[in-house]
Amino acid sequence: MKKLIALISAVLMLAALAACTGGADAPAPTEAPTAAPTEAPTEAPTEAPTEAPTEAPAETADPAEAAVEEYAKKFLPQLESMKALFAGVMELDCYAEGRTFVLEYKYVDKFTGTPELLRKSLDETAEGFVSMYEELSGYADSDEVMIVLRYLDSDGSKILDYLIDKEFAEIAAAASVTEKFDSLEAFVNSDELKREFAEDDDDEMRTEISEENGDTLVITYVYLNDMTDEEKTLFGDLWYAAMAEDGVELIAEFRDMVLSCVDLSDCDVVFRAADKDGNLMAQYPAE
Repeated sequence: MKKLIALISAVLMLAALAACTGGADAPAPTEAPTAAPTEAPTEAPTEAPTEAPTEAPAETADPAEAAVEEYAKKFLPQLESMKALFAGVMELDCYAEGRTFVLEYKYVDKFTGTPELLRKSLDETAEGFVSMYEELSGYADSDEVMIVLRYLDSDGSKILDYLIDKEFAEIAAAASVTEKFDSLEAFVNSDELKREFAEDDDDEMRTEISEENGDTLVITYVYLNDMTDEEKTLFGDLWYAAMAEDGVELIAEFRDMVLSCVDLSDCDVVFRAADKDGNLMAQYPAE
C-alpha cells in the first residue's frame, strides 16, 4: 500500500527598516527634514507587531492535523464503496478531528446490543486494524495520529468510540503472531487464512487456496464472468503479462508469510487464473 506524506509549509517574513539623523543645534529650517525620519521609527515598531499575528497560524499549523484532514478527503471514494455493503443497516461517514481520523457508523434502526459486546467483537478482529493505522501514520508521517471507529445509535447518540493508536497497533501486531502449523495443509485449511483471502472476493472473482506436495501454496483466482474461448485466451495473456510484472515480488511476500507460520525450510508459491467452471486460463510461474 502506498504511503503518502502530506506536508504543509507557509512562512512569510516582513521587515521594515528605517534610519534617522538629526542635530540639537541645527537651525529651524533644517528641523523639518529631520522630523519625518524621527516619526518613522516610532511608527514602524507599532506597525510590525500588528502584522505579525496574521502570519502566526501559518507558522504554527500542525502538519499531522492537516494530513489527517486530507486523508479523510481521500478516503471518501473508498467510503462510497463501503456504503453499499452497509446499506439499510448503517450510514457511514468519515472526517478529521485534529490528529484523529474518525470513521463513523450510524445504525439505521435502534441498536439493541450493548457497548461491551460491540467492543468485544471489535477486539476479536483487532489485528485487522494494524494496517489501517500504519497507512494513516505513514500518510501523516507521524505516529501520534489516531483512528476512532465511532458507533452512533439511530437517534445520533454515541454508543462507542473505539480508539486505534500507536500503542493499540503495537499490541495488536504482537498478538497477531500466528502459532506455527505443523504442515502446509493445516495452514491452508485454517479459518484465519481463509478469512483473510475471502476479504478480496466479490461478484466477479473468488479466491481459492490449496496446497500441493506439502510444500507448494496454490492461490487460484476464479473469475465468475461469462467468457467465450477467445476472451478466455485473451484474458489469460493479459493476466500473465500483469503477473510477470509483479509476480516475483508477490511470490516472495507469500513465501515469507508461509514460512513464518509453517514449519517448513522452504515453500513454492503458484498463482492461477481459472474460469467459473474451474478451467485453467493462466498460471504463474508457467509450467
